[in-house]
Amino acid sequence: MRHHPTPAPVRYFVAFTVTAFALFVLLFWAFGMRQIADEDNLMENMQAVVILFSIAVFVTQALRVGSTQRLTLWAAAWLSLSFLLRELDIEDTPGMPALLVDLGSGSGRNWMLAGGWLLILVLTLIHVYRARPVLMNLVQTWLRSPAFLLMVSAATLLVLGEFFEKGLSHWWANAFFEELSEFSGDCCMAMAGLLSGERARGSR
Repeated sequence: MRHHPTPAPVRYFVAFTVTAFALFVLLFWAFGMRQIADEDNLMENMQAVVILFSIAVFVTQALRVGSTQRLTLWAAAWLSLSFLLRELDIEDTPGMPALLVDLGSGSGRNWMLAGGWLLILVLTLIHVYRARPVLMNLVQTWLRSPAFLLMVSAATLLVLGEFFEKGLSHWWANAFFEELSEFSGDCCMAMAGLLSGERARGSR
């Protein structure tokens, strides 16, 4: 069986993820810097950076691949945007234009995201109608790919973050493990984007 080397961007991002993970643990536990897990502090801001990177990756990959794979990558980019708007308090950001505040918070955000998901659903149904055999083959390939496993891992870690956010464990370090779980999930999503783009280009 032919061995496919791991793309350099994936290796670099794995190195970044491991380094950031170790830094968070060191600062919080060894140096007692509990504030890094607070709202709008280091760990949450790093999440926002990773999600922005994910959006850029998915959009870039979507522009490079064929039309059949493109819709999946656009959906992943929209999902990443949904997570970003959840993390950011745009309405509390000084100097933010009123239009961005309206679109990025409250009912404006909800309507914008819902409209985007509705558009993706309609386009998916059109693709299913026009090219069902191709799409079924694509789905089967995707379900067996490392990118899919990374997306499942991302979802699991984000759910775990919600567990800690709700304080269900009644532990004083809930905030740290919430942010660490969410950061790890966001990194898994970004790596899924890097891998899915490489795989999609290779299958054209």
